[in-house]
Amino acid sequence: MKCNLYYSMQLSLTDSNLYSFFLAFCRVGGIFLFTPFLMYVNMKTKVAFAVLISYIISYAFDLKPFIQEDYLLFCLLEIVTGVTIGILMNILYSVLEIMGSIISHTVGLSNSNLFDYESGIQSVVISKFLNITFLAMFFVTNLHLLFIEGIFNSYHTIPLDNNSFYTEIVNNFVLFINEIFWLSVKLTAPIWVTSFFISFSAGILNRLIPYMQIYFVSIPFQIFIGFILLFLVIKHMMTGYTDYHRELLVNVFYN
Repeated sequence: MKCNLYYSMQLSLTDSNLYSFFLAFCRVGGIFLFTPFLMYVNMKTKVAFAVLISYIISYAFDLKPFIQEDYLLFCLLEIVTGVTIGILMNILYSVLEIMGSIISHTVGLSNSNLFDYESGIQSVVISKFLNITFLAMFFVTNLHLLFIEGIFNSYHTIPLDNNSFYTEIVNNFVLFINEIFWLSVKLTAPIWVTSFFISFSAGILNRLIPYMQIYFVSIPFQIFIGFILLFLVIKHMMTGYTDYHRELLVNVFYN
């Protein structure tokens, strides 16, 4: 009788920890599924990393009060929370694609595309270059540590029983998209403004010298100037984007 009671207590404790682990995995797995920083990591590694963090969270935070009749509802809300955070990170990461497209179109490299095996679509070369540059800065500037720490801290800023997070996301989603677009425009301003003046000058020159094939003269010059400007402003461009990325992580996970 005593032995059976002992084993039933052990089983109850194990089930409770398992439920807590799965509840944590719903949020962490949703974040990792859509997080763009892990786009080049295979699914098995993502799941293993999510399982490790979920295991730590299940013991670091007391999730047992949420193991009740509404457990499935809490699991669903945690999945929505994780997916929402992952999509926000993904939208912010799309700034690099927009920046690359703006630069490519303004310097005359809009047809230089590469096939992206991760997304299954064509991507301009400069966008891939910006993606690789940011991934390097993401680890060099310790943003990956801020991101992992933010996942743990999100259980303080976004508790399981807090529904105001979804209301804030819905109310500010359009403003966030607008801010993302203008961020892309501002970071690439030195390049597209210079390209505009080059095109404007080429147009005036074409009117002054009609018989001159100005297109074949201006395009190589425009590409050359574009690469020179990209080399000069890439540091400030990526620093500004990284700072904004850090600010968003702080706003989502720490405020």
